Formats: sequence, C-alpha cells, structure tokens
Amino acid sequence: MIACLDFGTAFSKAGLGDLKKADGFIELALGKLAGETEEIYPVSSSLFFENGRVLFGPQAVTRSLLTNRPRLDSIKRYISEMVQQVDYTVIPPEINITPYAFSLRDGVLLFLAYLTDLLGQALEAEGASRYTPRRYTLPGLEAKQAQRGAEVDGLMKALLAQAQVLADTFQGRWSEGVPVAEAWAALRTVEQLKELPSGIISDGLPEALAAAQSAIDKTTNRTLMLVVDVGAGTSDVGAFVVQPGRDGPVVAPVAGTMKVLRKAGDRIDEALIDLILTKAGAVPGSQTHTIYLNELRLKVRQIKRELLTVTPEGTLVLLSDDGSVDVTQAELEQNTKVTAFVRDLKKTMADSLAQLSEEALRSLNGRCRVVLTGGGSRLGALRDACGDALTVNGLGISLSVIDADPEWLSARPQDFVDVFDQMAVVAGGCLDPEDFARVARPMTSFGAGAPQRVIEPSYKA
Repeated sequence: MIACLDFGTAFSKAGLGDLKKADGFIELALGKLAGETEEIYPVSSSLFFENGRVLFGPQAVTRSLLTNRPRLDSIKRYISEMVQQVDYTVIPPEINITPYAFSLRDGVLLFLAYLTDLLGQALEAEGASRYTPRRYTLPGLEAKQAQRGAEVDGLMKALLAQAQVLADTFQGRWSEGVPVAEAWAALRTVEQLKELPSGIISDGLPEALAAAQSAIDKTTNRTLMLVVDVGAGTSDVGAFVVQPGRDGPVVAPVAGTMKVLRKAGDRIDEALIDLILTKAGAVPGSQTHTIYLNELRLKVRQIKRELLTVTPEGTLVLLSDDGSVDVTQAELEQNTKVTAFVRDLKKTMADSLAQLSEEALRSLNGRCRVVLTGGGSRLGALRDACGDALTVNGLGISLSVIDADPEWLSARPQDFVDVFDQMAVVAGGCLDPEDFARVARPMTSFGAGAPQRVIEPSYKA
C-alpha cells in the first residue's frame, strides 16, 4: 500500500493505492472526516488563531467568517515562495492574536500535522496502517528555480516527518482546536528531536507529472505534451516528451519550458462571487453585501463545481434572506477577471513552447497535445483556449486537449467523478512504480531519439 498527500493552496487531498490491484486507487474522504459541509474529498488548507487555541480546515474557515478576522490561507505558497524565510518569518499579528510568536514554518507544520492525522484516520478506516508509507506532491517551479526545487523537496520531507509526531501527539483533538500553549511547546520539542519517522516518508512527485499520468499511460507514439495544471493559486505549464517503451513510458521534461502563472482557480472564484453579488443587487458597503460576501466565500467552490460540471446553462444560487439568483457559465466567462486570466494563460502556454528550438517547433508539424488538469480546468473558456491555436516564434501551433481520465474512473461514485480534476494528482501519485512513468534527464531539444532513462524509481519504502 502507498498513500499520496497533496498539500494544496485552497484544498488538500489524499489517496491510497493498493499496489496488488490493477485499479487499486482508493479515494480518501478527508473533507467528510474534517467536517466540511460542501466537500467530501478535499479539506480546506486554512488555519485560524483564537486567544486560546488554533483551529484547522473547515473549523478555521467558519470561525474566521463568524468573527470577521483573517486566517492563514494559501499556506502552501510559503513552501515554494519563502523556502529560505519560513523558519523565522513571524505570522502577522492581525492573524496570530496569541502571545506566542508562531513563525510561518510553525503554521505550515501545524497544518501538515492536522492533515497527517486526517490521513491516518482515513487509512485506518480502509483497514490500512496509520503509518502507511506516503508520497507527497511538489509544486511547479520555473526552470531557473531548480535549486529552490531541491530545497522545497527537502523541506517537505522534513516537515512531513515532524508532522507525524505532532499528529500522534494531538491525535483525536484536532477538530476542537489545539490549545496554543500546547501547540507552541510541542513545536519547540519536535524541532529538537534527533529521531523522526522519516522511513514512512517516500518521494516527492511533481504535481503536473502526477496529474498527467493517465494521459501519459495512454500514449502509444513518441510525442510532446504540454501539461497545463490549473490549481487554486497557480497555473503550472510545462512541456514533456513521452516515449512509450517495453517497461512503461519514459517521460522527460523539456528544459526551460516550465512556467508558473500566479493566477488560477481563485480568480474564477472571485469572478463568480462578483457575478452573484451584481445579479443580487448587493451594493458594496451595505450590510446585505457583507452578509452575502461572507456566505459566498464559504460555498463558492461548490457553486462553481455545479456550474462547471452539472448545470452550465444555469445554476440557481440560494442566498440567506430567501433571495436567489440564477447564473450561467457563459455569464461567468464574460467577467473581466476570467477573460484576463484566460488571456494570460494562453500567453504562458506560448512562452513555454517558445523555449523549444526552431527545429523542435517545426518537428511538431503545427500540432501539440495538451493535458488540462486541476480544479479550474472544467471552465469552458479554458478548455477552448487549450484547444485553440498559438503563434510561437512566428509558427502557428494547433492545440488539442486529450483525455486524461483513467479507464477505471467511470466505475467510481459520481461525487468523486465530479472532482476528479482536483483528485487526479493523488490518483497519479498512488500508482504502482511499475505503472508510473520513469523520469529522464531534462532534454535541451525535442529531436530524434528516445530520452535516456536515468532514474529508476524505488518507491516501496
């Protein structure tokens, strides 16, 4: 058995792989365990400080909205953007109102401990050990940040080992909040420990590659894929060469093509809230506007999912004073925040492909396959953009979105199918090593010959 944790910007997820079965992926309902009201599988990546305790996940979100005080959100960004500073940067006092000077690293570690305990509960519910080995996903970083990528990987591995100790320390107490004094003392103790359960922490997997595994497995000819992973906080774009082989596919990132756009699903959320407030006639600054805004922040992702996957022609949104508005996907796509996001994403895709040599671009014969994944990927305008055409260094490139869903998905519960774009990364991370694409050294060009396989994964910790 192997588990996979995806520490996400807005939501975090997990899955379990039974390596003895061909379709052995088991979806883990972390959201349900955590008490999410609108989610089953993902759990909110949020942390909230009160005078006497620290709250996590949906409880953090709820208390933040009820008290109208900020919480620590988008915690993942502190891993990738502040890897050098997280140890000593103090959480701002408007968020941390306690007398303890918790650092950003403390906040990240506390949330990972909470997430680790949820994973432990979910594993035990499936008859697996709380200490099942687990992989973890790594955020996309541009090629020039390769050194930072290694640092992020090392930091995640260390944090997850410490998180297991804290998860066990506060086992069964997370849902009610952890007393701040106990949290502070435990953090100071765990950072001094010489022995940690590092043996259960396996390898880190790039999010884009993990999410694209099903598409990679379906590839029968050597090809170049442009992977577009639209998360909550960032959209990661990168080109990969896939070479099918007797022992499974070999995948090589094309050097210099990884690009990160710091716009993603959160822009769609903002646009949807704007649309609903406008159609409801809520005047900015009014009490009605404040009430609706707080309400919509809690349930915007559920509304978005229904709008993008179930009823794009019209979704009825119920509001707290018995009011309601009807919104359509077409209306959402006309919002200026959405149109700007789509325009910037297309430019990022073009910038990625522009790193290929002229010979490589011409070898594409004017065509490029796109794997579109992530929570925001169901937006029609995004899918259209990824199936459109680009001009790259004076050459026209026709894009086509390919199916990245695994064959076993149709047999799963509909509520899981509806969120698979978000869960694809942990599904890919739970594959047997024999099925996971081998990773080759980055290629500096896309020409003749197969990429050399230089890394043989050994995931069975």
